[in-house]
Amino acid sequence: MTDEGLERYVHEWEGNATADPFWVILTDPERYGRRWDTEEFFATGVEEVRRVFAFMAGAAVRRPGGRFLDFGCGVGRISRALRLHYEGGVGVDISARMVELARTHVPRVEFVVNQGPALAGIPDASVDFVWSHIVLQHIPDRFQRGYLAEFMRVLRPGGLAAFQLPVEILNPREVRPSSWHRFKQALKRGLPALVSLKRLLRPAAGFHYEFRYEMHVLHDREVREICSRGGGVVEASPATNSCEPEHNGRVEFYETGARREELLRSGLPNRYLSRMYFVRKTEAAR
Repeated sequence: MTDEGLERYVHEWEGNATADPFWVILTDPERYGRRWDTEEFFATGVEEVRRVFAFMAGAAVRRPGGRFLDFGCGVGRISRALRLHYEGGVGVDISARMVELARTHVPRVEFVVNQGPALAGIPDASVDFVWSHIVLQHIPDRFQRGYLAEFMRVLRPGGLAAFQLPVEILNPREVRPSSWHRFKQALKRGLPALVSLKRLLRPAAGFHYEFRYEMHVLHDREVREICSRGGGVVEASPATNSCEPEHNGRVEFYETGARREELLRSGLPNRYLSRMYFVRKTEAAR
């Protein structure tokens, strides 16, 4: 059952998944308009997992075996890569269309539609590794808090959660669309029949879709408090390039203070300081 507060996001992501399920995940300008090659797209998942596991090895963050949970799995880009390292796992996503595609592309992984504020159907202490990257950032903070608590709930003692989200907006500046753009958007909302008529009389040249997704921040202090209440200990929390346009699966790790200064010095507005947290569920949390 869909939570009322999540209904709009369900609608938006179903639209995104129908328009171009690969590009909305990795927004490479050269691949806009359904131009991602399927194998190339899934290869970015293998590379992303390799980079994260290499960081973990260098930071002495032990990787558990067993079963994984891929939160916000999309079409299964990361699930397919994680399946090479784990005996099994489950992917969950808010979009039924994404889950349908994941089942097509990724064998031997269970995929589940989850449109509520909790991870319904996933038992306590049932997974060893929780993964979430470039997902929580698109969810309002009140739901971010709940999902982080759920990560701690479903982890087995000794298990690990690796998740990323933005913790601060640097150089904040309000950016308002032009009056003409706001007028057109209001017209589309108020008179959808006119939009349909325009498309019928003057079809757009080539692919065009207004992808919808938002960015939301959860501060570092809150992240740590939620994990601690659930029996989690943060073993590492480097900054990443996950919110940068050129990311596209090539995740990089930075010392957080230095990365923050770099983003501030850029002078560019509304830069997101992203961090990836590696949180161990303690044995005492049994």
